[in-house]
Amino acid sequence: MTDRIDTVFRALAHPLRREVLGLLSRREDDVAELSELAELLRDVREGRTDEQLRVALHHNHLPILREAGLIEYDARTGTVRYRASPPATELVSAALESDASRAPEQTTGGA
Repeated sequence: MTDRIDTVFRALAHPLRREVLGLLSRREDDVAELSELAELLRDVREGRTDEQLRVALHHNHLPILREAGLIEYDARTGTVRYRASPPATELVSAALESDASRAPEQTTGGA
């Protein structure tokens, strides 16, 4: 069980992966296409083009989320589905709430 929790924490350590989980969990069917995710992640793209973001998601971020059991990812079709189960759901919720509570602080500094 500890190894699984460590894997979930590793997956949640990157803000882009948390954003992917947030986007998927807010969707009615918990599903998105890889290209759609790249477009939806414009705010956190870290200076990358849509294509660079798709590559990073495909080769790095989505496999880590899949390994942690937080998503299903069909690389052939590009379909991504949220599938976290307890206790991972509590960790994901806490991480997303923490990000949401910090968001106003990040946008109010120095304009």
